[in-house]
Amino acid sequence: MDQPSIQDVVPEGSPGMDTVMNKGYKTPGDVVKAYSELLKLHNSGFRAPKEGASSETWRDFYTQIGAPESAEGYEIPEGAGAAESILSGLREAAHGVGLTNKQWAELSAKAVELQNGNSADFDEKLSAAQKEWQAKAEEEYGADFSKKIGKAQKVYEELVKDAPEIDALLSETKLKNHPALVQLMMKVSDSVSDASTPSRSAGGPPAEIKGALEIAARIKEIAMGPEFSNPHHPRKAVAMQEYQQLQQQLLELGYQGATDPRLRFPGY
Repeated sequence: MDQPSIQDVVPEGSPGMDTVMNKGYKTPGDVVKAYSELLKLHNSGFRAPKEGASSETWRDFYTQIGAPESAEGYEIPEGAGAAESILSGLREAAHGVGLTNKQWAELSAKAVELQNGNSADFDEKLSAAQKEWQAKAEEEYGADFSKKIGKAQKVYEELVKDAPEIDALLSETKLKNHPALVQLMMKVSDSVSDASTPSRSAGGPPAEIKGALEIAARIKEIAMGPEFSNPHHPRKAVAMQEYQQLQQQLLELGYQGATDPRLRFPGY
């Protein structure tokens, strides 16, 4: 039995009639079938949990839409360079808000692009600064330039010998060869010349620097203590004040602080 046309059962001018006709529906059965398919599509979709849903419910939803099961599921792009540490720290946050792998891939790629761009710009500026500084230094020091660079390098190595983490940080950030740091090491090397370095004897430190050695030892003791390292310690301010006063005493005695190479003696 043939079905009646839509025009036969729906009064002309009824709301939505133009849409029905534009869709090509000819009979009431066509409309019912289309509505049934729409319901199936709607019921098969993913719906965000309602407010107040448990974290487990949200995690199930995130997994369904494409988030990995754990933060380690977010891959760090190859060639991430300096951006790798940043992205590694962001993975937990990304997992917490349910970022999909596709979204993470787009985000991490952009982060690498920006970081590499900043790094390239920094390298370019650093290289230009190094060349400019070297030209001025060679003009100022003439034939003594290479000798002064060598002495500055020895001072740097002596200063970071007991602090490899500082050397690693300066190397990682490319500041190890920054003109300002090199210039500082050259000034220190000039103030700590061989002629001014007290000789060491087997019987112990010379009397004229024993007081400075004791001050330096106390500075190191303070720096290693919990009062100094813990920002919330009730005696933090007291330890900091004593530390600064002792450092000032060494400066007044002509030393460059507790790490001055002239203050390296066994037992201190």
